[in-house]
Amino acid sequence: MRSVEQGFSIVLVGAWNHHILNESWVANHLIPENNNATVTLSYPIGGQNLPNRLVFGDVILYASQESIRVTFDDTEIDRSKEKLHNCKTHALRILELLHHTPINALGVNFAFEEDSMNQLDKVSDVISPLLDMGIDDLEDPESIDLKRVLKPDFCSSLNHRLMKNSDDTVVFDFNYHYEAVDAKACIDLLKSDLVDLCFDNAKKIMGDAYDVEI
Repeated sequence: MRSVEQGFSIVLVGAWNHHILNESWVANHLIPENNNATVTLSYPIGGQNLPNRLVFGDVILYASQESIRVTFDDTEIDRSKEKLHNCKTHALRILELLHHTPINALGVNFAFEEDSMNQLDKVSDVISPLLDMGIDDLEDPESIDLKRVLKPDFCSSLNHRLMKNSDDTVVFDFNYHYEAVDAKACIDLLKSDLVDLCFDNAKKIMGDAYDVEI
C-alpha cells in the first residue's frame, strides 16, 4: 500500500485573486529566509480556467479563482503524512496573509493505492460481483468507481471513493470537507489537529471496512 502522488492535499475553496500568488509572493512569504528553495511557475495548457502551478522545495501549489490546493509528490505513507503537515502550515500562512479573501470551505484529502485487487480480499468481495455483469452482448466493465458520502462527527462530510482501475490498481480516496463561513474559521481549523484526526479516521475506515493496514 502506498500514497498516491499528489493524493494528500489541503484545499482552500473561496473567491481567490490567484494572480497574487506568483513567484515573487511565494518566495517572499512562504519560503523561510534561510531556505534557498526557488519557485517555479507553470501556466496551464488547454484552458484558462485551469490552475497555475507553483513548485518550491517539496511543495506544489495550484492556484485558481475557485481554490488553492497545496500538495506534493510522494508515495511513502508516513512521509506523506509529515509532508501534509507542511502543506497545512503553508495553507495557514496563505490564509493569515490573505484573510480578506471570501472562504467557504476547507478540504483535507488522502489517497492510497494498491497494485492489485487480488491482495485485498474484502475489496474483492465488494468489487468482483460488479465486474461480472452477466449481461449478454455487453462487455464486463474494466473499471469500477464506488462513491459514498459519510457524516463523521468532526467535519461536514466525508466523500469517499473506492476505485478499481483498468490496470487492476485499486485506489482509496478520502475527501474530508469542512464548511467554513470565513477565513478565520479556516484558520482556526488549520491550527487544530485536523490532519491527524482525518488521517486516523481514514486509517480506521481502511481497517474496519477493507481489512487493510496503512
